[in-house]
This record gives sequence, C-alpha cells and structure tokens, in this order.
Amino acid sequence: GARVFVGHPEAYRARGGTVPTPLVDRAAAAAENAQVPVVVGWDGEGHGLFVVGDTIRPEADAVLDRLDGRVRIAVCTGDHEAAVAPLRADSRIDSVFAEVRPEAKRALLQQWRAEHGAVAMVGDGSNDAPALADADLGVAFGPTALAADSADVVLLEDDLTGLPEGLDLARRTRRRVRQNLGWAFGYNAVAIPLAIVGWLNPLAAALAMAASSLLVVGNSARPLSISD
Repeated sequence: GARVFVGHPEAYRARGGTVPTPLVDRAAAAAENAQVPVVVGWDGEGHGLFVVGDTIRPEADAVLDRLDGRVRIAVCTGDHEAAVAPLRADSRIDSVFAEVRPEAKRALLQQWRAEHGAVAMVGDGSNDAPALADADLGVAFGPTALAADSADVVLLEDDLTGLPEGLDLARRTRRRVRQNLGWAFGYNAVAIPLAIVGWLNPLAAALAMAASSLLVVGNSARPLSISD
C-alpha cells in the first residue's frame, strides 16, 4: 500500500522528497560517468539509488559513415550532457542536443526545419511520436506501437543499417514522381493549345494521350535503381 517513487533525484525533490547526502554524492558520480541516476524513495525520503546508461549502437559508426556529407545529422536525446560528450567530438554529427524533454523534441524539430529545410526524424520510442508525426519524413525502427503509427516509414528490425537505403529510396521515388509530373504537364502544355487552334487531329490527340499515359505507367513500373 505504500507509494514508491522511482525516477531522477531532481524529480523526487520537486515532489517534496529528500535525498540523503550519500545518495546525492553517488548520483553526482554517476552523472560524471555519463550515466543516469535513478532514486528509489518512499515516505518522503530516498532509500536507494541505481544508475542506468546507454551505449552507442554497434551499427551507428557504419551508418554515420554512409550518411556523412549527404545530410546534416543532429542527435536529440534526453540523456545527461555528460552522456553525449563522445558524440560532440564526432565530426560527422553536426549538432547534439542533450537533456531534451519529450515535449520539446517537436519544437526543436521545427527550429531545425526553419534553419535547414526538410527534416527526417528517426526514433523508436513513444516519446518520439509527436516529432515523428511532425517531421517531413518520420522513420521508426524497432518501434513501439505509438511510434510506428506516427511514422511514415517503419524499419521492422531494431537496427539502423537500413536507414541510408530508406533515404535513398525516398529520394529516388521523389525523382520518379517529378519525372512523371514533368512529362504529364509538358504533354498538356503542348497538346491543349494545338487542339484549341485546331492543329491537332482528335484521333491523333487520343493516341498521344494513350501514349503519354503508357509512358507514365511504364516509368512508374521501372525498378528504382541507384542511378535513377
């Protein structure tokens, strides 16, 4: 029947709890070692502490190599500042934002879009869902149900190695759509004026329209090759 608090020491203090000095010292040491302290307390006092921490994903280095120079890369995390120190030293990463609350990720994405243009957001947690939904391209991997529902693209494996291929596929698809639109608008820009002035035979116009449609369908059906 007791109410037990499990969370960050600062959050416990904000709720009126006290954290004994030995636990405060351990929490400070954990933060210095790029770990997150978690206090366990009840009856208004902290009784224990454990630490958690993330490690950089094993495939991250290869993914960063493949994306380097092609896109701007920003890391947005709720982790402590000390936890992201290695990322700040990585020349392939343009910006690192630490200690970002879930509700602030969307605002940060909008700021990034205003400064740099279209933004792709990659995330796997429920707290990423608002930003995934607001991004120009939301990519969820190994995701929670909420993240998957909010994203445009879902990488089913809990692995980032498919991200560069996904971005390439999106670019090639956009290029193919633009090709089809360009052909369709170009055909109509030429054919309609000719038909209006009577220089285009109706039968020829019908055949040309069928050929135009077949060309668009055929272009859409082509494999999306790297050179496309």
